Amino acid sequence: MKMPCTRASRAASNSRPCHGYRYSGKGSWTAAHERYLSKVGFEHRAQHIAFAEYRTSVKDSDERVERLSSALREQALEWRLAPMVFALMSLRGVKPITAATLLAELGDLRRFAHPKQLMSFLGLVPSQYSSGESRRLGAITKSATPMFAGC
Repeated sequence: MKMPCTRASRAASNSRPCHGYRYSGKGSWTAAHERYLSKVGFEHRAQHIAFAEYRTSVKDSDERVERLSSALREQALEWRLAPMVFALMSLRGVKPITAATLLAELGDLRRFAHPKQLMSFLGLVPSQYSSGESRRLGAITKSATPMFAGC
């Protein structure tokens, strides 16, 4: 089970500590965590109903993400950039969704003659400090398209 990014998952997580429940396992939203959540009970029926709805919402969101991810993986195989998707997937940590998203944003990577052009397109260029004849390059700026601004 992947960690869901939904309002319901935060609400479900935040409601337990104020009711005396603390999960002592290693990670949230794992199979063990789900087993723990299934045993959580509340004093009032209304609290139990709200908590069950939060959990159902998280499950529904996970299923929706999986359906969309599966459809995207299938479509990527038929895409004109499929060879590039597979090439990117050869990099450690790059899965089909990441590769397809990168290529959807960047287009055909062959249009960049040099990596410097790609980095410039992304807005990942060094900051520059200059005074007279001296010039010093600093940290990478992040003035990229919104998708890459957090890189």
